[in-house]
Amino acid sequence: MTLPLKKIATIKPGYPFRSSIKTRKPGDVAVIQMRDATLEHGLKTMDCTYIELPGKKTPDWLITGDLLFVARGNNNFSVYLDNLYKKTVCTPHFFRIRVKPTVTLLPEFLTWQINQSPAQEYFLRLAQGSSLRNIKKSELEQLPIIIPPLETQKKIIAVNQLTKKEKKLIEALIDNRRKMMNTIARQTLGTYINITKT
Repeated sequence: MTLPLKKIATIKPGYPFRSSIKTRKPGDVAVIQMRDATLEHGLKTMDCTYIELPGKKTPDWLITGDLLFVARGNNNFSVYLDNLYKKTVCTPHFFRIRVKPTVTLLPEFLTWQINQSPAQEYFLRLAQGSSLRNIKKSELEQLPIIIPPLETQKKIIAVNQLTKKEKKLIEALIDNRRKMMNTIARQTLGTYINITKT
């Protein structure tokens, strides 16, 4: 089954900040900014800024299971939200996507699908002729989403998680090799330099 995103999820912009977050007083509300989200590593909640929100109106807090979609810039991707602080909002650079409870679609699978080539090609076509992408809500709402059987979704999520773990291990191995070679270089070349000086 294929449906436009608006049929399976609600889409809302981030909190409408009217001034720089840097000017806000420290508080008990976590704010997710562009710098906190990456395609490779997802969301870095430990780096969020905590502020005091203005006004008395209760914001639409983010919850575990929500998705954030990066609408501005040349990398339009989605991150899955997990282990959130109880009071968390995001900046207007994001759209918050929340799967409707009546739809049999796992949020993690939707995140994965948005980050794959069919959806990315859709965003690329929308941005043709523009130097900087800015995906509108109406455009995101029309993104075609495939809903496979639940078991298929679970299998894809499991494989995707395994792939991420393998990538982290490989990156750690490469980093260790680099450090080892730097140590060898200092020892070997340092000895050579000392010899040439004598």
